[in-house]
Parts: sequence; C-alpha cells; structure tokens
Amino acid sequence: MLWLGVLALSCSLFGCSGASGAEGASVEFGDAVVREVGELRGLLDLRSLLLSGIGLALVWVILRGIRRAVHVVWRLGLDSSRRLETTATAVRVALVAVVVLFVLRRIASLAPILLTFTLLAAILLLAAAYARQLPSVLVGLSLLLRRRLRHGDRIHIANHSGTVREVGLAQLHLRRGDGATLFVPNRLLMEEVLTVEHAKNSEPVRVRIPAPAPQHREQLELSRRVAVLSPYRVPGSPVELIEDDVENRRYCIEIHTWSVRAATEAREHLEQALDSALGAQARARSDGTRT
Repeated sequence: MLWLGVLALSCSLFGCSGASGAEGASVEFGDAVVREVGELRGLLDLRSLLLSGIGLALVWVILRGIRRAVHVVWRLGLDSSRRLETTATAVRVALVAVVVLFVLRRIASLAPILLTFTLLAAILLLAAAYARQLPSVLVGLSLLLRRRLRHGDRIHIANHSGTVREVGLAQLHLRRGDGATLFVPNRLLMEEVLTVEHAKNSEPVRVRIPAPAPQHREQLELSRRVAVLSPYRVPGSPVELIEDDVENRRYCIEIHTWSVRAATEAREHLEQALDSALGAQARARSDGTRT
C-alpha cells in the first residue's frame, strides 16, 4: 500500500509539472519558429535570389554538357564498351547531391526546426504522389548498377522496339525507327518479355550508292551524312565508303546494325533514304544550272 501511495503521488506531481512544462515548451517552440521565419526572410532578397538562379543555371548547363559530351564521344566511336555511361551518371548524381547538401546545410544553420518539418512533409507528399514510381526507380537502379542495358542497344518490349538513348531512374528513353522518342516505365522491364540486341553484336549492312557514275565528292559526302543519321545504325559504329567499281568510280556505303534480323529493314530504309536525298540533290543542281 505504501508503494502504491508513493507511485500515485509521483504521478500527480510529474503530471502537473509535465503540463506546465509542455505549456512552456510550446511557447518556446512558437518563438523559435517565428525567429527562424525571420532568418529565412533574409535569404529572399534580390541579391540572394539572383545568385541562386545563376548557380542553378550553371549546374543545369554542366549536367547537360556532361550528357552531350558523352554522346559525342560515343558517336566518334571512342567508347565502344559504353563505360562512360556509368561514370557520367555517377558524376551527375554526385553534383546534384552536392548542391542539395549545400542548400540543406545553409537552411539548417538558420532554421533547423522548419527544415525538419519541411523535409518530413516533403517525404510524405513524395511517397504519396510517386508510390507507383517506386518499382520503376528500383528497376532503374538495378539497370544502372548491373549495366544490363547500354546506350545503342536495341530492345523489343510490349509490342514496342527502339534504340536505347538513355537509361533513367524511372523510365527508359528509346528512339524508334521513324525517329520518334518512346518513354517506357522501367517496371515494364520486369513485367514483360524483353529482347535485347546488344550493340557489340552488330551486323554490317552494305548498300550501293544509287547515283550514276562517276560519283562525285558531294554525292559521297551526302551519302555519308544520310548513313550517319540512319535510325538503324548502332550509335558510335563506323560508317565506311567502300569502292565497289574502281573503273567507273562507284561506291558502296556500309553501316552496322544490331542483328541479322534488323539488317533487312536497315538496308531497305537506307536505300530509300539515299535515293531520296541524292534525288533532291540532283534536282537542286539541275535547277541551279538552268538558272
């Protein structure tokens, strides 16, 4: 009975002190929030906003520049194994992480309470808004770490096919044969049957240039440009002009496509594109000589 009396007295005392302590803590919390709001207003002046805008624009330009530089290296054929893809992705993620940490550190030094509640609210909102995107993000991380797909590979999935342009965290960017861009959620890669034709297992396709002999340098240069822009060409693979008839100066042009199955489509498409481009060039030349 004595122990019960002591326990009841302790609970009543601590309850009263806890109530008064909670009231004082709420007042202190409100004062701290008001003080932090005043500190954050100092970051919203014109100079701070201008510097922040310039910094974000610079980071965006660097990210785009890294992506463009990697694509140029691939087109030149200097990275046939596509090892730069993982490195470039790591650099972009690291750069974004540095910027985010810098901003969070600056805000945390001025308003730690508001930052904590803002982060919790942002996490809850993102979790509610992108709950369906989580499987795609997990698959995207697996693709980036295991390098199952690389830039230039051709894939067939869910009645769609195209060349891999970029492996993102949430979706896959494909280029179709007609030049259109196709965005595929990464989760479909685990739900549908996926066929991959790797760029390293390419098949050469040779087409005779449809122009009367002798073929001039302007015709050969135009034919090379048409072949380079062919949607069936493996990115980064060479485009070669091969002399087919030395006496009459006739040439063939050769590109590399993903597989034997795609070679027929690639040959037909390249023949049509060359015929159209060279025909337009010949008509323009004849109109110029007539005038």
